[in-house]
Parts: sequence; structure tokens; C-alpha cells
Amino acid sequence: MAAYSYKGVCFRDDFIAMVEEWKAKQIEDWGREDYDGSSDYDGDNWAVAAMLLNAKDKRISELEANQKEN
Repeated sequence: MAAYSYKGVCFRDDFIAMVEEWKAKQIEDWGREDYDGSSDYDGDNWAVAAMLLNAKDKRISELEANQKEN
């Protein structure tokens, strides 16, 4: 059961906002948005989580660079 605790991230506001960004990208790239966040298939949730982590990593790098400048 503990292996499924990662799914808690799916209820975070920043994750939910990233889902909308993911959907827009799917429409732009493929002309459709087939988001499937069901508990039986988590491929889309993993893709959104990766996007969220990448966005957070980028923001952290920007903040660190800004801090070094000041």
C-alpha cells in the first residue's frame, strides 16, 4: 500500500495546474488531449509529475542565480 503514496502529489494545486499545461501541450502537439489520470494507468500522471519537477528545478536554478548576483 505504501508504494501508492506517491499519488498524493496528484492532489496538489501545483500539480493540478501542471495538468492543464500538459493538456494544452498535448493539444498543440497532437491535436487532442487524452489525459488519463485513473488509478489503473498512471503514465500521464508520471509525465505531469516530471514536467512539474522540471519546472521547479528551473525555478530553483533561477533563484540561486539571482541570489548569487545579489
